[in-house]
Amino acid sequence: YLSVLASANYWESRKTAGTDVSFDGLVGIALRTMGKRSVYLLSTLRHKYDRSGSSSNETSKSYITSTEVSYRVAPKLTLLGKYAGKYSQDNLGSKMFSSYTDMLLMGVRYDITDRWEVEVSVRLMNQYRVKMYSTGAVIKTGYRVYKNLYVDVGYNFARLNDRDLSGESYTAKGFFFNLRFKFDEDTLGGLGKKEDIKKKDI
Repeated sequence: YLSVLASANYWESRKTAGTDVSFDGLVGIALRTMGKRSVYLLSTLRHKYDRSGSSSNETSKSYITSTEVSYRVAPKLTLLGKYAGKYSQDNLGSKMFSSYTDMLLMGVRYDITDRWEVEVSVRLMNQYRVKMYSTGAVIKTGYRVYKNLYVDVGYNFARLNDRDLSGESYTAKGFFFNLRFKFDEDTLGGLGKKEDIKKKDI
């Protein structure tokens, strides 16, 4: 399966002091091969823009690229990999600041049964402007409670505080509880069978 993805959200708030504007747009492609040793590839480009008209026209924009791959090497074993990078630019009055941050993830997922799965991943995040490097690891188990609805329970061993790169709703160190929805190619129009597309932390 090969699919093209696109989404956009625009928000505007008119105030006496000015107009606040927010935009979030994404384009990407998804590829899934069939067979016992299947490969799933998702590559996206995202643009975020915020302007505060009530605060001296301060603006913030970022470009985020993400490529993630999952490779099923055995019926119950899947290798995971992801690279994401973000270029940010902030204009504060007459001053402009820019930075680049990226993250590398590697992991493995094992299906204990058709309902139970466990996943372990390690991550490296680089903040080049301030020369900071963070490492982390996540271990979690997921249970399919009904059709495409999964419940995850896990532990995050380090705080990686950029959700744009990780794609996760949890960033704090410690235990987390997560609801996860999976959709097949019928509901997604060919995106790929049973791949994660949305996660919500509760």
